[in-house]
Formats: sequence, C-alpha cells, structure tokens
Amino acid sequence: DESVDTELQCQGTCQHSIDNLTVYIGHLSTWLTQFCIADMFLSVCMHSLPWIITH
Repeated sequence: DESVDTELQCQGTCQHSIDNLTVYIGHLSTWLTQFCIADMFLSVCMHSLPWIITH
C-alpha cells in the first residue's frame, strides 16, 4: 500500500511541476510578445520621428 501511495505522491509532484512550468512558459511568451510589440512600436516611432519633424 505504501509503495502505491509514494508513487501517487511522486506523480502529483511531477504533475504540479509540469503545471508550474506550463504557466511559466505562458507568462514568458506573453512577456516576450509584449516586448516585441513594444520594440516594433519603438522602431516605427524612431523611423517616423524625422519624417514628422521635417513635414
């Protein structure tokens, strides 16, 4: 009985770690996406700025 209990406990811990990792990767990809959008926006602004000033 004990060995089954230990096995289930390990399985639960492993599953919990995988869930945490999934959440972490989700947050990371969201952050990276926002960062890329901000970076692109900044690049566009930098390119547009001289045009706005001269026109």
